[in-house]
Amino acid sequence: MKVDLNSGVYIEIGGGELGRYNSLPVDVLAKIAKDFQNLIISIAKHTLSSDEFIDLNNFQLELTGFEKASAVPKFSYSSRAESKSGFLWESQRNLVNDNFNNVLQIANKGDYYELKKILPNPEARTPPIVENLYSFTSNFKDSPVSFVDYNRRTKKITPIYKINTFKEAAKKELITPIIEIDKEISKTELEVVGFVKEFREGEKNHPEKGH
Repeated sequence: MKVDLNSGVYIEIGGGELGRYNSLPVDVLAKIAKDFQNLIISIAKHTLSSDEFIDLNNFQLELTGFEKASAVPKFSYSSRAESKSGFLWESQRNLVNDNFNNVLQIANKGDYYELKKILPNPEARTPPIVENLYSFTSNFKDSPVSFVDYNRRTKKITPIYKINTFKEAAKKELITPIIEIDKEISKTELEVVGFVKEFREGEKNHPEKGH
């Protein structure tokens, strides 16, 4: 079973301080929504083909439901016309949803180091996706949280992915510093090296005569 942002995904926040009242404080819900949105945008930006036109507005999310079985907000891709631009929005949404499921499978196992396998390119993995995933999972503190299937008729909840703790130490190890080389400095260094080499070769070819 997978989650599907097209039809909507449910996040069950059960127990702990957050879920005990079958509700969520507005500021907490807003932070969860913001971090979730940032995560999806970063997945779209860094995993879709750069050869295709990508309109990141197509990946806007909306809060489309809230169930009181613990606290279960529902988020979906926006159905608004301005969030469905271009010819590829539907296929791109599906691909981002698949990549999001891959990330959730890792969160379910709790071995976040596996992000290196599905995101081998450091520029894609760090810092956007790793940072946004860490920020999203950190919202729930001591409350158990899962992406679930929710049957509105029977009110039955079926867990799909449990979100395990993403430790800061793991996050730091996953983040690879991206060092950009200044092209102008690099060019100057090459010119200096070339001059020194030419000068030394000249000394060898035309040694000074001893007195």
